[in-house]
Amino acid sequence: MCLNFIPTQNRIWVEKQFSVSLPKKFREEIYPSYYCPIIRAAFDSGQYKCSLAHFGLIPSWAKGAKANRHTYNVKSESMTANHTLDFHRETYNARSETVSSKPSFRVAWSHRHFALVIVDSFMQPNYETGSAVRWRVHKKDGSPFALACLWERWTDVAMGEDIISFCILTRDASIHPLLRRFHKPGDAKRMPIIIPDLHLHSWLEASIKKASEIISLDPPIDLIAEPFQRELKVEKIRDVDSTIS
Repeated sequence: MCLNFIPTQNRIWVEKQFSVSLPKKFREEIYPSYYCPIIRAAFDSGQYKCSLAHFGLIPSWAKGAKANRHTYNVKSESMTANHTLDFHRETYNARSETVSSKPSFRVAWSHRHFALVIVDSFMQPNYETGSAVRWRVHKKDGSPFALACLWERWTDVAMGEDIISFCILTRDASIHPLLRRFHKPGDAKRMPIIIPDLHLHSWLEASIKKASEIISLDPPIDLIAEPFQRELKVEKIRDVDSTIS
């Protein structure tokens, strides 16, 4: 699973890869219900777009909403209420093995709403000391890398606006030499799907068959990790949950 990561601020890397610019302002560290940049295909122009999206996928068919207490407001740099759906099961991650059949994700998958979030690192809990220690996972050379995502558009009737949201795709990590070390003993070993640089454009423009092939590629092993104790400087974040998995 992946619920906390550091999005890249490397504007030169992003512009070189996708010919788009990162938004001017976004959070330094991302948790569920925060907004962060994602890259997706602009199907009408044959190009790419980069915009802020809500971390926690909201299905386009979902109805009803109530305010969440803790959402980061990019413009005011504060935690404020919004009106995205408050779910009972998490929709910030989607298992690649079942993404095509789960109600929360299958529409986005069938519509080929493939996206990328570009990160410098992501966090995982390590229990080797007997208690949870937050570790930071990143590439050996420190360069940015891309996590596979699905995006969706949900219309907030009450606010009269469209909200773009996304989830990160995950896969089994039980045989990965590094990522199998994380998560609570007895829990499933999961990891976010990392899209190799060679397949970045292929993923964004993929057919369903091609997308399935890309996320089935052997996971990368050029990763390192270490304890990361930096504390979040805002209020405790509530997870975005879903009753409609």
